[in-house]
Amino acid sequence: MGAARYLPLYLCVAVVLVLGILIGVVHQNKSPITIGFMGPLTGKYADLGVSGRNGAMLAVEEINSGGGINGHPLVLIPEDDKGTPEGTREAFERLRKANVVAIIGPMLSTNAVALKPLVDEAHLVTISPVVSTSELSGLKDYFFRVINDNGTRARGLARFAIETLPPPPNPPRLWCLVYDLDNWDYTTDFVNNFSDVVTSYGDLTACHVGYKTDGGVVPHYVFESLEAVKPDAIMLAVSAIDGAQIINHLSTKLPNVPIFAGAWMMTHELVARLSQTNNDIFVEHILPPPEKLRNFENLFWKRYGKQLSFPAVYTYNAVKILAKAISESDGKTEMLREILSSGISCDCLTGKVHLDQFGDAHHPVRIYKLENGSLRLIKEELPQ
Repeated sequence: MGAARYLPLYLCVAVVLVLGILIGVVHQNKSPITIGFMGPLTGKYADLGVSGRNGAMLAVEEINSGGGINGHPLVLIPEDDKGTPEGTREAFERLRKANVVAIIGPMLSTNAVALKPLVDEAHLVTISPVVSTSELSGLKDYFFRVINDNGTRARGLARFAIETLPPPPNPPRLWCLVYDLDNWDYTTDFVNNFSDVVTSYGDLTACHVGYKTDGGVVPHYVFESLEAVKPDAIMLAVSAIDGAQIINHLSTKLPNVPIFAGAWMMTHELVARLSQTNNDIFVEHILPPPEKLRNFENLFWKRYGKQLSFPAVYTYNAVKILAKAISESDGKTEMLREILSSGISCDCLTGKVHLDQFGDAHHPVRIYKLENGSLRLIKEELPQ
């Protein structure tokens, strides 16, 4: 009698368990959704690409552990674009032939500008985590990004410099602007935006030093130019490896000259290669709030055994936004562009990321100071 009394309850529990198993099987049997990643996995900019790929993989793994996108597992195909326009076009073609629904990348502005005609021709949504050249802003196309352009970032850094620096002993204040010509579309755009602001306040850009590295070594004429001018302040639009060489030199030859830099310089390679510096270093950047940053750093270290660099944060954000758009499209990939252009937003690692009708992102400008190998937030302002 006792067992018979509870028989209906046992049957209900059994039915629920069977249904749960069947639902799980259905989800497991759903076709995967494949996306691509392109970035420099080899070469002098590999710190960007490898970190970016790893951040994208963390986002994919998290999405899949939560049941995928509407039950579909997400698959990431990474491609090495070698950090060159030619390599980027070749990586794009390989991903297009693999029938990916969208691409995360590229990681360099010059490569993005070179790739844009192919992206639009193929009608293949491409979301860059880190490209910030203003040349790609305000366009109705298939190219999207999750960070501000240089019109916001470089100008915000320049305004901070003007507000922070004491009056020069012998006006006008002299600036030297140093930039890597191999990433022309990012660096020249950053330099021009920065220069426009500081000169509008009466400062003088006494030297513009563009260069290309030979075997990963910054040319000696860069250092000679800086020493000849003896500027009151220096702006760097360079990679982490180049930045470390320049800052190490300045620490002995031009100590105490403040340095202002774009976020491109701030990967783990900079801190690893820096000797003790006597210069104040300020960087425009967009990092997660402290608690989120610590948690993501721990997750990244546990997964890869490496220090976290900013590209991983931004590619994680890019995958999250793309996954949200794919989910809202209900599998209709032809709707992705429309959804991403409709004001989509995401509560991402760095805070709320909002894309406008042109697929351009909007964040506050955050300025950090590099102290003992870590970045300390010292100012945040809304984009102007």
